[in-house]
Amino acid sequence: MSPDLFAQEHENVEQVARMFNHWDRAYDIDVSGNLAYIAAGKSGLQIVDISDPESLHVVGYWDDNPGEAYYVKVSGEYAYLSSGRDGLRIISVADPEHPREVGCWGDYVRKMEVSGGYAFVLSRGIHILSLSNPEQPEEIGFWEQEKGTRDIFISGDFAYAVGYERGLRIISVVDPTHPVEIGFCDTPNRASAVSVLGDYAFVAHRDSSLRVISIADPENPFEVGSCDIQGISLTACKDFVYISNGSEGLRVVNVSDPYNPQEVGYYSGHTNAVEVRGEFAYIATHWYGMQVVSITDLSNIEKVGEYDDDIYRQIIKIAGDYVYIARSSDLDIISIVDPENPQVVGQIDLLVNIEDFVVSGDHLYMVGRWYGMLIFSIAEPEFPRLVGRDDMVAPGISVAASEEYVYLLDREEGFKVLSILDPENPVELGSYYSESMTGGITICGDYAYVGVRGGGNLIMSIANPRFPTAISYLDTWGNSGKIAVLDGYAYVVSGSRGLRIESLADPLNPKQVGYLVAGLFPRSVAVSGDFAYIADIDRGLVVVSIADPEHPVEVGYYDTPGFAWDVGVSERGLVFIDDLTNLGIYHYTYLPLKDKDNLTPNRILLESAYPNPFNSSTTITYGLPHFGKVSLQVYNTLGQPVKTLFDGYKKAGNYSTDFNASELTSGLYVLNLKVSGFACSRNLILIK
Repeated sequence: MSPDLFAQEHENVEQVARMFNHWDRAYDIDVSGNLAYIAAGKSGLQIVDISDPESLHVVGYWDDNPGEAYYVKVSGEYAYLSSGRDGLRIISVADPEHPREVGCWGDYVRKMEVSGGYAFVLSRGIHILSLSNPEQPEEIGFWEQEKGTRDIFISGDFAYAVGYERGLRIISVVDPTHPVEIGFCDTPNRASAVSVLGDYAFVAHRDSSLRVISIADPENPFEVGSCDIQGISLTACKDFVYISNGSEGLRVVNVSDPYNPQEVGYYSGHTNAVEVRGEFAYIATHWYGMQVVSITDLSNIEKVGEYDDDIYRQIIKIAGDYVYIARSSDLDIISIVDPENPQVVGQIDLLVNIEDFVVSGDHLYMVGRWYGMLIFSIAEPEFPRLVGRDDMVAPGISVAASEEYVYLLDREEGFKVLSILDPENPVELGSYYSESMTGGITICGDYAYVGVRGGGNLIMSIANPRFPTAISYLDTWGNSGKIAVLDGYAYVVSGSRGLRIESLADPLNPKQVGYLVAGLFPRSVAVSGDFAYIADIDRGLVVVSIADPEHPVEVGYYDTPGFAWDVGVSERGLVFIDDLTNLGIYHYTYLPLKDKDNLTPNRILLESAYPNPFNSSTTITYGLPHFGKVSLQVYNTLGQPVKTLFDGYKKAGNYSTDFNASELTSGLYVLNLKVSGFACSRNLILIK
């Protein structure tokens, strides 16, 4: 097994870089030392420094999980994540700032416990894995149960398992290779979680009460008490049981008298799981990240800290060497001069939500729910400045632009055309009102495509900006947002219907010419050259060849960590995906040769130098399938660089360069080509 695993599924698409780390939701939590480990759904494993409970911060994360992370357990230098249908993922956390996947097991895992060098995994029974080498777990034992097991707790030589219909089962694991059930205690309804403290097991139920079961004699367990509190998970610590019950919050039960458990504390809010350490309880919440509460006074549990970086709706726009991405009321300006190391260089902070924005020249035009249109100068992207506003515009829905005009849709007066010859003082030229207009705006030449209520787009002639006129209607399968238009074709994605291609040769009568089910839930589409790039909520980035619009063909995909929401393509062919958890930068890697005169290779090539062996100089030829950072160097046999032939960025294509070695001595040298993290080498022989 490779020491570094890449869980993301992909074909002909590679990730160049990524930014941001927004949480999906917090399902489970485990605490070890000064670190809390969060199973954060699509956001994978999140590691939070809790040394100061009032000031929490993420120190590292791993989110290359193919599915969602539901439960987490930490043992030594490893974190074990259950990912439902994607099995058990084993993450090295020896360096918490840079966790990495080193192993995996199984195709379905509900939950797990780790104890004594073994993992006890719930997956259609209990699978016992030896962790003598955590990077290569080996199944050594199995206990089969007819009905699904929901939770497990390991204490000493026993595993305590609960299921929806079979209550508590006690399994001897003295010999992990032959686990044997030795006792049981049926409980009513759906048992969902179990924890053990001393001679008692505490069993939570989703739809009935907490049950206290004596396990002093493991072969004959029996119920001794109950408390009318429902729960989905729980943990026992000292004389108390802490019960999480989703929207019902955190409930604390005093079990110092197991025969008469009493509720003594309550904390409101949605809780999925809780861990207790000393004076604090660490809570994984469904929508609000992680919270830390003080439990020194159980009659008055108070929040002392939280880390909430939940997902937000985001919008991507690309202009030149910058990406603009809006989330809620903030807009970040990101430099992509070096796409492998994108940097936030500027930011716009507002107090109200951003509905849409567009970049035109040195200005950014923004519309929002509670204001008209704001105009920012971005001549210096590091220092965006508010330079104007149009208070005559009602709260905006969407905005688009061409070189001379801004087109916007507001909630009261419909579609408007504004001249931006003076960018900071736009002048309204014309308008068109229809109460059905509710969606995005796409501009292409003399036409605007405006989303309408119920799905579809009005096709509007804007040849005369003073009199914009609706001339036709484009059925877009219920998608009333923005579409992509290129070279006389409209590209539409909607719901679960994939990609639809419409010919706009006759704008009065658009006609469907192509169709492809390219994803499960496509959300947005961008087109560039011969390709359509689709952001699909389930599949991530999907690449479709549209060289023949009547016969679109899927040619690549990348399963992004989160939920792919929006997509943009730069002039250099870089694809930007906002998947709500991060901004990912990708490139399509497979570009087949069309003929010998069009030498774009479909992979990285480093040809043999000619001549080789050589005397003093030789010519080196190499090919790049995509834009990227290129390093071409010559090394001696000691691994020392002796000549740098190129270090910088190049577009896709074939290149040649001369290597003059007149100052070097005869012998063997190694030519090394590195492109965006990939490397290949050739031997060179210099003879003088």
